[in-house]
Amino acid sequence: MNDTGKFTLRHLAVILLCSLSIIGSVGVANAYALFYAPMTEVWNVSRTAATFHVTVSSVVSGFVTPALSKLSRKIKLRYMFVGGTVLYLIAGLIIANAGNIMVVNIASVFKGIGGSCISFIFVTAIINNWFIKSRGLILGIILSSSGLSTSIMSPLLQGVIDNQGFKTAYILTVMITVCMCAPFALLCPIKPEDAGCQAYGMHDEGGKSRKSLGLNLKYFSVLYISLITMAAVGQVLLNMVSHIPSYAITKGFGSQAGALRLSAVMIGNVAFKLIVGIIIDRFDAHVGYVTAVICGIIGALMILLNGSSAILFVLAGLLYGAVYSSVMVCVPNLYGYYYSGGSYMDAYSLSNLFCS
Repeated sequence: MNDTGKFTLRHLAVILLCSLSIIGSVGVANAYALFYAPMTEVWNVSRTAATFHVTVSSVVSGFVTPALSKLSRKIKLRYMFVGGTVLYLIAGLIIANAGNIMVVNIASVFKGIGGSCISFIFVTAIINNWFIKSRGLILGIILSSSGLSTSIMSPLLQGVIDNQGFKTAYILTVMITVCMCAPFALLCPIKPEDAGCQAYGMHDEGGKSRKSLGLNLKYFSVLYISLITMAAVGQVLLNMVSHIPSYAITKGFGSQAGALRLSAVMIGNVAFKLIVGIIIDRFDAHVGYVTAVICGIIGALMILLNGSSAILFVLAGLLYGAVYSSVMVCVPNLYGYYYSGGSYMDAYSLSNLFCS
């Protein structure tokens, strides 16, 4: 076994596999807002009815994830990852070919279960196992892959929707998710000991200072309620992202312009995840969280108050991208700072329920 705690090719492989999983599970989901408008036309329903299946998946995922956290102590995570990937594929194909909204809503229940199994919560748990030193930056690098992939996919998917229809584009997104998540599910070691090495920074003085406090989880403690509140604030800001394409259309910018604005948000998403990751390693997750939320609020206000300036709309999107780092980089690091192992997954997954 490598007992030096140094960065090895195995650590690099884990970063790559986790990044692929994040692209498939989060990056694709970020571009899902592009489907809302064509869904309302094809299914001949209101926007609320067309987007309800997304709410179904989110709520199901919120309830299922804490249960999966408990289940992960009894079965191997790899089995859960593989099963979730297969279930997500089947449900996604049913949704793409559904003839009515009722079938879509039912399939969304199973899509939510499958998506929970490949949730980035479990990815962050693996990252916590593998990295102690520079964890903030490494988590930022891995999670920034979602924003980068969305910024590339958004205009491309909009083109497929415009030329081939949303069903073809939807099937494409499902296949991308499966192809990205499958290598992670099949190959990624859960712990460094499984690959014959130790966590990066295990024996480094800087790494030791970043180890979790390992507190016992108390659900009604002031600490845990405060962490849930911080996660909820970030999630509220993040929920606005799905409305950016349609909001751009109401402003008279057009569907392609809406996709471009979404890409701007994703570019800001990538940049701030890296910046905030560095801030977390230099200071702590609390400072990183405050920085990200303030930038996100300023960006949101600029989007809402902007008149007809396309340039300001893009700049606001770049700044608004900071909200992703508050939810996806800061919150996991906050939970990881106070809790470890099973307590970390229990605390983080239950928080996800409240923030669904």
